[in-house]
Amino acid sequence: MHVVAIQAEAIEILYVAEDCKKNVNMAGSIALNTRDTIIEIRVRQPDALPPPTSTTTPRIEEVEEEPSEPHQVPGEWPDVPVPVARPREGLERNASRRSRTRRLSQRLSVSSDIFHDAIEAQGYGAAGAGSKRLSGIYRHSIIEDSVEALGLTEPTEQLKVEEQEEPPTKTNYGPRIWAIMVALCVTNLLVALEGTVISTALPTIVEDLGGGEAYVWASTGYFLTNTVFQPLYGQMADIFGRRWLIIFAVAMFVLGSGISGGAPSMNALIAGRVIQGIGGGGITLLVNLIVCDLVPLRERGRLMAIVFAAVSVGTSLGPIVGGLIVQQTTWRWVFYLNLPVGGISMVLLFVFLQVGHRSEESSIKRRLKQIDYGGNLIFILAISFILVALAYGGTLWPWKSFSTIISLVFGFYGIVVFIFYEQSNFCRQPTLPMRLFTRRTSATAFTITFIQSMLTLLVIYFLPVYFQAVLLASPIRSGVMMLPTVLVLVPASVVSGALLSKFGRYKPFHFIGFALFTLGFGCFITLDENSPDVAWIMVQIVVALGSGSSLSTLLPAVQAEFSDQDTAAATAAWAFVRQFGVVWGVSVPSAIFNAQVEHDLSGISSDSVQKTLGGGAAYEHGTKDYVNSLTGDVRKQVIGLYADSLKIVWIFATVIAGVGFMLVFLEREITLRTKLDTKYGLKEEKNGDSSNA
Repeated sequence: MHVVAIQAEAIEILYVAEDCKKNVNMAGSIALNTRDTIIEIRVRQPDALPPPTSTTTPRIEEVEEEPSEPHQVPGEWPDVPVPVARPREGLERNASRRSRTRRLSQRLSVSSDIFHDAIEAQGYGAAGAGSKRLSGIYRHSIIEDSVEALGLTEPTEQLKVEEQEEPPTKTNYGPRIWAIMVALCVTNLLVALEGTVISTALPTIVEDLGGGEAYVWASTGYFLTNTVFQPLYGQMADIFGRRWLIIFAVAMFVLGSGISGGAPSMNALIAGRVIQGIGGGGITLLVNLIVCDLVPLRERGRLMAIVFAAVSVGTSLGPIVGGLIVQQTTWRWVFYLNLPVGGISMVLLFVFLQVGHRSEESSIKRRLKQIDYGGNLIFILAISFILVALAYGGTLWPWKSFSTIISLVFGFYGIVVFIFYEQSNFCRQPTLPMRLFTRRTSATAFTITFIQSMLTLLVIYFLPVYFQAVLLASPIRSGVMMLPTVLVLVPASVVSGALLSKFGRYKPFHFIGFALFTLGFGCFITLDENSPDVAWIMVQIVVALGSGSSLSTLLPAVQAEFSDQDTAAATAAWAFVRQFGVVWGVSVPSAIFNAQVEHDLSGISSDSVQKTLGGGAAYEHGTKDYVNSLTGDVRKQVIGLYADSLKIVWIFATVIAGVGFMLVFLEREITLRTKLDTKYGLKEEKNGDSSNA
């Protein structure tokens, strides 16, 4: 057994804090167990050294192993001993197997499993689990960045750290896991369906219940609560566990569906939709989180693909299902349909989702104290202001109106306050730890997740306008014309997830996805009223391939830089960013579309048509029935107006897709873990062994 020591005349340690970056000089030693070899970086006091006359190359030497004592570095280093775990026994017998080399910076990262194991081995508990004494170690990449300061971010021939090769373990997907997956997918499909099914049913609902301009909240209320409560669900999932929380979320969703279906007035319908959204937000997050608890990081792409396939089917078929229900029966079945299906899902989850959690022995009072009440309140209010402004801006409120501007100001100011609060001493258990957004790969993955979600919904929201207002298809036929998107996106997502699990690489799928996105939206620009069927079919296929290629590979990229202890927080942040992208994928393109319509309205020869389509009303009038009600030149002018306005939307989407493609270059390809280390897995497999499932 050897100890590899790195010595240099002076080492400048780059200390990265959550809100600032500064250079500090430290004296002492940093030691970390890499399972097979102890890496020790010894730093001598710079002030005691003569000024270097030339750049000194760090020298590598093997020294005899000595008993390690805890070290304490003055200054910014936390006032706790740096734990040094002893190497495992029997390594000499396995020397021939130690042939695999990983990036040194990754191995020394404080967010790695090695670091968490070392912390727990010394009796300090899980790093980052609320311990203020360990926050400095856990949150800041001192060791990784000191290695980067030496220029050793990549292993060289002299600095290769060999580790014992651990063959990947493949999960045996038994009947129990598949029963859980059925329940999760069905529930997730219902939530996705409810997001779009109301689009075709809403006119009939308004005609029946009335309500005036309040009808907007039937859709806005659902998306708002669905979005803002996801981070809170993420924190509560760590405190109370996954099982009862998702059952509660499904119950809330079913309750809201019942209230909406039996609503005697528009206000009652809105109340039901708000409750639906609270449950739907929890379902959206917890489904992804439970999948992460079932299998290791490398295998998650396969199951995530199945989950997202259900979401894609629900989102795409929502308008068709809503139209069929309204035509064949009463609109109330749009909501009543969720009751029996949601009930079956609850039973499956209750029977098969037998999982543990780390707070099982804590009292309810102690668990409630761990919730970040202040942070969640600030976050919910801030995001609500932004979502209300986006929902009303350009329709009920002009974009330049006082109401729109003040809502956006309060919303973004609230986000700034939330960021400072989460890093302050007042917040003992942050809802969204800022470390999630300060690592390069995770921050990039969050950004392209937002873009991917935005572009995917943009297609679903605006392509029907092209079919109905330009090609003059009926709502039902428009839904059928959207089938190429569904039929390609779902298998593309499944295949990319399976390939991710096989090869453990996510970056190629992001490159392919956003390249196809950019190409597809660029081709959308060429579509007009004279385009043949093959044109819009092929363009849909290209865009769907792009969306599917990246859909199931984004969450593993976010989680790759963090240990399984951060799974709930990282997944909650990712789910929120994804849902936030959905909202922006409707509001921003709508603003662009309406602005272009207003600009071109002067080309319409009929004053009454100008009045009808102005003021942000062009989208709701983009139907076959309205266009066919016009005659002669006015009809041709309106078709041309819609085609030209949609071109601007496609240009915007092409630019955004190109930005996403360029951002992929910033990602690192991080090795995905093949072992599962969670306290929230199935009870027989808490240690990652799912063979008995």
